[in-house]
Amino acid sequence: MKTSEFAHLSLQSFRLLKFLLTILLFVSLPVNAQWIAIGAGSSIGGDIMDIMEHNNVLYAGGTAYLFRSTDLGSTWEGYFELFAYAWSLAKQNNTLYCGLWNSSGQTAGVYKSTHNGSDWTTTPLSEPINSLAASDSEVFASTTNGKIFLTTDEGQSWNLVTTGMYSELFLDVNNLYAAGTGLKLSTNNGANWNLINSDVGFSVFAEDSLVFFGTQGGKIYRSGNYGQNWITVFNKPGAYIYSLFKYNNLVFAGTDSGLFISNDYGFSFEHKNENLGRTRVADMMYYNGDIYLANSNYAEVPVSVWKRPVSELTSVNENISTLPEKIELLQNFPNPFNNSTRIYFKVPESFVSSGRENLVTLKVFDITGNEVAELFEGSPSSANNYLDFDASSLSSGVYFLRLTAVGKNDKVFNDSKKMLLLK
Repeated sequence: MKTSEFAHLSLQSFRLLKFLLTILLFVSLPVNAQWIAIGAGSSIGGDIMDIMEHNNVLYAGGTAYLFRSTDLGSTWEGYFELFAYAWSLAKQNNTLYCGLWNSSGQTAGVYKSTHNGSDWTTTPLSEPINSLAASDSEVFASTTNGKIFLTTDEGQSWNLVTTGMYSELFLDVNNLYAAGTGLKLSTNNGANWNLINSDVGFSVFAEDSLVFFGTQGGKIYRSGNYGQNWITVFNKPGAYIYSLFKYNNLVFAGTDSGLFISNDYGFSFEHKNENLGRTRVADMMYYNGDIYLANSNYAEVPVSVWKRPVSELTSVNENISTLPEKIELLQNFPNPFNNSTRIYFKVPESFVSSGRENLVTLKVFDITGNEVAELFEGSPSSANNYLDFDASSLSSGVYFLRLTAVGKNDKVFNDSKKMLLLK
């Protein structure tokens, strides 16, 4: 065989091998880029409502048992009797707490463990528990009959602090949030409460001044100032927002329509439900580079604990548009920018010169969610629009553009973009 012929065949072989490797990589990507069940097939079962990690041990509380795994979810063992309704978990230093709502074999109430969950003992609180929230010095327990109790001695004694508030609790430093018939905030351990949002809700997550509130009607509200002001960042009518969680710039929303994720600090969300099917996401947590989920119905997939590397989720589309064929906010240019940048947005013809007030609004928010500028409000004069944003009065940092439009039947559509101001 001539050298040129050999080289030609080698080149063909190389191209064929490259093609096969590309196909193999393409086929393998969907398998890897999805949520993986780590509890399915083991003893775990029932609706899983709460998950937690402590000292490399995983805990999953649900309607059947409190489950415990010492091998990161490969196998699970259960505690308490069947139908224990272990719906709430919390940890405080080296003490673990589990709240039972109801049980055929155990007394409802708060149980604790000081041996990494290998055994559990009762505490004096023996009422049906709906939610737990803990700090280094305090543990709060919400009951199904509307009471909130507090212990400051690791569950040896409990004090009644509030009645008439059936709620889901969240504790951030000295701020205690209670989601139920509205969202309420207490800054003095539940002695007094302020109503900061009147919508009916299921979930709340707070980090310093940043607060997210998930509602029964499928909305997520966002506040950058402890709930003094709110904007609606998610609206899926009919969906229930059962759980909220934040890790760095990622915000997770567990609904009865699966999981939604934001990678812009909760200004816009995208469905990230690969392999979860039509399920209810009841709780979420971060541990050792992975995001863990718990689901709580049997619609299409088994009830389990699921996980996925957080690195896969950082690629969530930053240019999210709820209805891109109707409204679109384009990336500002230049970006990053120094003092001035141009912003472009598009709307359907039906929005042009309609005369309706507040039909389209374009605003700028800082990273805490505070509004720093309103750039446009009203009916655009054309389908394609641009304007220049003068940010000379602002400090360097990350800012978010938010375009809101009100469509037919007063349905609200949103689109957001991230901007970087460098001076």
